[in-house]
Amino acid sequence: MESRSGSGATPAANSVTHLSKTVSYICGECRAENEIRPRELVRCLECGHRVLYKKRSKRIYMKIIHSQCHDA
Repeated sequence: MESRSGSGATPAANSVTHLSKTVSYICGECRAENEIRPRELVRCLECGHRVLYKKRSKRIYMKIIHSQCHDA
């Protein structure tokens, strides 16, 4: 039987590197803005409340306002 302990590959070299993207959320209790990463606990960093609302992007918000102005 052969041993493969000298393969030279490290776990860090074999792991897939990915960027941890953060998403902005607003706390339902204290209205603080929180940046949450994937696999991170959903909890406000200021007050500990667990109800967070996803922050809307300005692009979608501007599109809604623009369509409302033209409908009137």
